[in-house]
Parts: sequence; C-alpha cells; structure tokens
Amino acid sequence: MKTAVKDFVILGIISDIIGPGYEDRISFDRTTGSLELRSLTLSDDGEYRVIITPDGGQQLTGSTRLEILVPVSNVKVTVSNVDLVEFNSSVRLSCSSSGSSLSFLWLNGSSEVTDSDRVQLTDGNTNLTIVTVTRYDQGPFRCHVFNAVSDGTSEPVKLSISLPVSNVKVTVSNVDLVEFNSSVRLSCSSSGSSLSFLWLNGSSEVTDSDRVQLTDGNTNLTIFTVTRYQGPFRCQCSMLSNNGTSQPVKLSISLAASNVKVTVSNVDLVEFNSSVRLSFSSSGSSLSFLWLNGSSEVTASDRVQLTDGNTNLTIVNVTRYDQGPFRCKVSNAVSDGTSEPVKLSISCQVNGWGKKCERRGGSGKWFSSESRSRKSIKKLLRPVVAALDLQGPDWRLGRRPVAAPKPLSDWSGRTDWRRWLILSDCMTGGRVGAWQRQQKPFGSLVLTAETIWVPSWRPVLT
Repeated sequence: MKTAVKDFVILGIISDIIGPGYEDRISFDRTTGSLELRSLTLSDDGEYRVIITPDGGQQLTGSTRLEILVPVSNVKVTVSNVDLVEFNSSVRLSCSSSGSSLSFLWLNGSSEVTDSDRVQLTDGNTNLTIVTVTRYDQGPFRCHVFNAVSDGTSEPVKLSISLPVSNVKVTVSNVDLVEFNSSVRLSCSSSGSSLSFLWLNGSSEVTDSDRVQLTDGNTNLTIFTVTRYQGPFRCQCSMLSNNGTSQPVKLSISLAASNVKVTVSNVDLVEFNSSVRLSFSSSGSSLSFLWLNGSSEVTASDRVQLTDGNTNLTIVNVTRYDQGPFRCKVSNAVSDGTSEPVKLSISCQVNGWGKKCERRGGSGKWFSSESRSRKSIKKLLRPVVAALDLQGPDWRLGRRPVAAPKPLSDWSGRTDWRRWLILSDCMTGGRVGAWQRQQKPFGSLVLTAETIWVPSWRPVLT
C-alpha cells in the first residue's frame, strides 16, 4: 500500500493545470476545494494533500488518504505433503488469492480452524500447519478470503491419511497336515490402509510356483502337497514409511507311518535262562507305539519292560508262552502301520541239551508196574525213547554225568536197571523218567521204577 504523498493532481493559479494520468478523470470545485477522482486504479491508492491560499489570506492545508480495494478472486489451497501416515506425518496447507487488504479464515468442514497444540496458523493465517496428523484431520479443508468489498472461498481439499500398519496376524486353514498328502492356506490380516503384502519363508521371499499360489493381493498364500521343510512363515505388511510383520508360523506337518520293522536282539533263546529285546523302527513323525502278542496288548510286568517310548520291548527269563507272534503297531494323527509278525524260537532244557518241545495233544498218564507188565511198560515208553538219540553223549542228571541209556532193545525186565532215562517236561517244568528201583529225590518229585510217566507229547531235537 502506498504511503508517499501523491504527485500533484491539479494545480490552479490563474488556470487549472492537470497532472499526468488524471486527465478526464477528475473534477475540482474551487469554491469548496473538493476533488473528485473517477475510474480509479491501484495507482490512485495513497495520501492526498490540498493547499489553499486565499487572496490576501493565510494559507490553508489539508490531507486525506485513499485506499483502493481489489476484489477477492482466484482463491487456492496447496498441500505440502500428500503421503500422510497417521501419527507419523505433518502437513502444511497454504492459501493464495488475488485481491487486496485480504483476511484469511480456515474451515474444516463447517467449523473454523483455530490454533491448538497440533495446529498452527502463521503468516496472517495464510498457512495452516497440522503436526502429527490423525484420521480426523482429513477435512475437507477450505480457505475463506475476504476484504471490505468482496470475499471468496477455495475448493475443498481432503487429505489422504493412511492408517499405520498394526496387528499383523496369520491364520492357518488346516493344522492336521500330512507330508505329500495335504494342502494349506495361510491368510494375512492387518490394521492399516493402502497396504502391500509380502510372504517370507524363513528369510526368503515366497513367490508363485507350481505348488504355491499368492491370491487376493497377496493376502492369501496356498501351498499344495506340503513337505516337511515348510516354514517358518511370516507375513510382512507395508505402506509408505510404515510396516509391520506377523509372528512366525511354523506348520506342523506329520510324516505318515511307513517302513515298520521289528528286530530281535537274540535268536538263541532257552526257557527260563534267556532274555530278549525286540526293537521297533519306523519312518514317520509324532509316533505312538503299541506291542501285541498275538491279539493281546503287551503291558509292563515283572518280566516285561517297555522302554524308550515303547519302542523297545524286553522280556526277562523267557518262557514258552513268550513265543508270540509279536507285532508292533505304530500310529500318529494321520496314519498307522503294523510290523510283520515276529515269532520267537524258545528251546527247553532236556538234561542240559536244548530241545524244542512240541505239544502233541492230550495229557500224560502215570503207570505202575503193579498194574502193567514190564512188556507193556516198555511198549508205553517206546515213543518217548524213540524220539531221543539214546546213543548221544553227555546225558546229565542235574550236574552229575549219567551214562547214556541203552537202546530200547537192550532194556530188560530186571528190577535193578543199570541205565535210566531222564526227560524234561517242557510243558510243566517237572521231571519224568524211568528210574532205578531205589527211590531218588529229583526236585520235588520222587520216581521209582514201578512209577513211570508216559507223556502224550514227545521232545523233538532242535
């Protein structure tokens, strides 16, 4: 605005002299000393003074100021930053307008914007600065400009404020996964706006392949025919200068039970004298083990031990009832399998010789010489004696060597037998046999020549 005194407009002494630029735009009244300006321009703005010298009188002076106002027009708002993130960004809105002697007012919606801890109005309210924007600072903002003669308002400006990434989570469609047999979909969700999604397997980016599909803007990751080497997976969300990552998700992938086998620690087993360990092996994961003897479950007892998560079955002092067949059944959440049956070969002790006893049915009978003739007793003994190698060496009675029995044809009807036969009852653990006339204790059983046990089974050499 001009403050200097204007150059002369009109000078009147004898006649009026009009200053440059005022021709045809002024009227001067000598009687009142008034001056009229027409077709005003901005150059007419300023201070005007008048000097009047009456004839023979004292000089008079006066002054006034003329202000030229330009109507408001072309009101605009510019924004310093368009990539705004809630709580992380600040922005400055600047208002410009044609016109003079302007005043500025900011509106958020229909409400006037005033100074606060986050809002600053500077440079005569031409600039509006918002520090640490929130989602409620989106506007629309308008700048209202006015002067004494006119006013104008800018077009509304709406700020795009992105919400920061937060609460990134991954959900899994299926938790019971089997290697090579299952598929799974991982879905990523997050708070925020204008998000981009990236999947990581360990530290490597996951991309599309024949078994991997990324869909719905990468929010869903689908894996077909999973393998044990999947994960841990993480979902990374990002927007502008802000990002977030989910907690790692490791898929639990079960391996189906396969290749079920049982191995035996000892194959030379003797009843009451040997122990054996059956060990199980299998491919698979998260396996449970169950041992079967025939169709019955094997449980721990004083002679049976189940160790190493039931993978090992140990039988102490085996008996003939421990022959099996044994099988190991393995299972997990998705599959099961059973080993081939394993049958133990358990020998009995017959006078120090290992014999495999074979039950031929029925039970034995006691016969007395008083009720049977010697000939009939020999006939009853025939199947027993014939089953043994009577000429074999080193027959023993307990720990005392005993001479080998004679062949059946050499047996006589004499009461003072010089040879005898000791048999081991594999089914009862008792002892039977032909003995001298003189009574001899053997274990808890007393045998005489007159009392002979003839079993309906016979020992079979192994």
